[in-house]
Amino acid sequence: MNLQDDAWQWSEEPGTHLITDTQWKKISYLLAISDREQEVCRLLFEGITREEIAEKMNIKVRTVRHYLERLHTKLRVNNRVALVLRIIQVRDALKDLPDSDFPDKLGLNDGPPTGEPPSGNPPAPGEPPTG
Repeated sequence: MNLQDDAWQWSEEPGTHLITDTQWKKISYLLAISDREQEVCRLLFEGITREEIAEKMNIKVRTVRHYLERLHTKLRVNNRVALVLRIIQVRDALKDLPDSDFPDKLGLNDGPPTGEPPSGNPPAPGEPPTG
């Protein structure tokens, strides 16, 4: 079988499964990417045009260009291909960072969400933990 055979199944959106939702949260946090900038990035991974991104996000093409310019500046790249490659580079670096290195508000850690007290009472000073 080769790639031109009808038996070969191409994904309609080639890059959508390269980065998990959890990885997107971490990448956005590390690179200070806003939710809307992340949405633009995710759509870039689908391989669609600026016009299609604008349509899916219900914004103007000019606004997509603005988001891309901000992303290029933040990630220190000059084009969309380099932007995608930089995000993949950061994704690959994430394997060395435990979830505990990220704030609880991202919802990655095993503990309770931010603002909720832990269940049970902590031991009194000088007493060993129970459990």
